[in-house]
Amino acid sequence: MKVVKQAKKYCPKCKKHTAHKIKQQKVKPRPKTKKHGLKWGVRHQAKIEAGYGSFPKPKAAKSEKTSKHPTFVCTCSVCNKSQIKVYRRTKKVSQV
Repeated sequence: MKVVKQAKKYCPKCKKHTAHKIKQQKVKPRPKTKKHGLKWGVRHQAKIEAGYGSFPKPKAAKSEKTSKHPTFVCTCSVCNKSQIKVYRRTKKVSQV
């Protein structure tokens, strides 16, 4: 899929169609225990796992996702507010 670097899109802040800069966002991995690491469920699971090396339930097989959906940030040239747009049905993306 080819995506242009600049396009006219609707800006909810300006309430009209203005020129937007379109930039692809870099894919970052989700942090493992940044927010929910100290919640009760996570602590409880760690306490059970810490016993005699056993695991309370069978581990599910981890599978990699086949494709990542590209995320684009559209920044308004008038008010500098940005909106996020995700294209779900794309595999390869190139900006023209």
